[in-house]
This record gives sequence, C-alpha cells and structure tokens, in this order.
Amino acid sequence: MPPSTSIEEAARLICGEPAPVLFLDACALLDILRVASIRDDATPARAILAANEILERINSNPRTSWLLCAALVEVEWKDNVERVMNEITNHVRQVDRSIERLHTAVRAIPSIVADIKTGEMRGLAAGLRAPQFGSLALPTKLFEIAEKLMASALWLAADEQVLNAANARSMQALKPASVGKRERGDCQIIETYFALCRALRAGHFAESCIFVSSNKTDFFGEGSPMRPHEDLAGACSAVGLQFVQEFSHALSILYPT
Repeated sequence: MPPSTSIEEAARLICGEPAPVLFLDACALLDILRVASIRDDATPARAILAANEILERINSNPRTSWLLCAALVEVEWKDNVERVMNEITNHVRQVDRSIERLHTAVRAIPSIVADIKTGEMRGLAAGLRAPQFGSLALPTKLFEIAEKLMASALWLAADEQVLNAANARSMQALKPASVGKRERGDCQIIETYFALCRALRAGHFAESCIFVSSNKTDFFGEGSPMRPHEDLAGACSAVGLQFVQEFSHALSILYPT
C-alpha cells in the first residue's frame, strides 16, 4: 500500500480538490471477494459494477470521488484475505462438482437430451458439456478489483489524538466495541475517520462523507441499513458522516439516477 498520510495533509488535499469521500472498513474490501459465494444478500453484478465505477471516479480527471482507508484496514485485510480467498476457491470447486453431477444425470435421460437439442435450451446442447467456472479464475479477478481500490485509496495514519479517542471508546465498551469485545482496531479505524471529517468540516468542506461497512453488529443500529449505532450516531451527526453497507448504496446516494 502507499505510505500513510497524516489527517491534516489528507484534509488539505481533499479540500483542495473537493469531491465526495468514501471511507472503507476492511469488510467492504473483503465483500468484493465474498459476492462470489458467501454473502447471500449480495447481488454480485451490482457489487462488482459499483466497485468498478468507484475506481473510475477516483481516477478520473478531475476526480469525482475520494477513497480513504485507515492504516489498520490493511492489517485487517491481510489477516483475513487468505481465508476468504480459500473459501471462495473451495466454493467454486463445489459448484463445478455439483454442475457436473447434474449434467451427468441429464445426459443419462434421453428425453431430456432431446428436449435440450430441439427446445429453447438448444444453445446449451453443444456436447452437453457442463460449464466449469474454476478455469475462469474468478477469485483472482475479484482480488484484483479489491487491490486496485486499495492502490487508489489515500491511506490515513492515526495520530495521538485518534489513538486516545479509540482507547477511550474501547475501554468504555462503546461501539464498535462492546462488553467483553474491545475491538480496538475497529475503534481506531472509526476514530480516524471521525478525525478527518472534523478536519474537513473545519475547512468548509461541504461534500458528502460516507462510511462503507457490512459489519452490522459493530457499527449499525436496528431498523435501517443507514442508521449508525446509537454509540456512534452523535459523532456521525456532528461531522456529517453517513453509514451504508455496500458500495452500490453509497453510489445511489452520491449519484442518484
């Protein structure tokens, strides 16, 4: 990842080239990989298209979006990415095996073979071969999208004030921490984003700031996919930070069609 930038320097850069800001949790990046298998509530095409659109907006000239990651996001990514990649790779293998079994059954039933060759599914009849997704290297392609996002992001170093605020949040068991679950890393990530939002608003930055995370348990309240937990709501309101659970939702807010 690129070297980390101080909160003050990041605020100066963003205020000098104003555009909406997206802040990422590590799970937002891991979710790009998970759309292939794990997240039943995700729409893979929508999620992938949204990630690619964000890449275009970050790298356009002039840019139409900023992407920000706290330094600890990289640590959490590295801690989890191998496991998630293995899960996806195994899932694709299982799907390929299931499809092959189904095709074996189909090929054994002459009436189905005849229907496929003459009916609406005749386009699938070439040798009645089962499609195999393993050869498409889908996990690797999704990994590349996530890496491009990380390479295009501005990475934020935590300062002493952020570390103190994160420690206080953790010790008081305020979300994303809780009793018996201190979550110091997530506390540091969100306090880094609060600090940058404060610096941006002090510089009269008027664009939207959105935090993207699918971690409903630690960050969100009940009843709405956009409602921060009550432990976080006051700080979010004070600095104008919105919460969403996926990239496509962020884009629909920033760039409604």
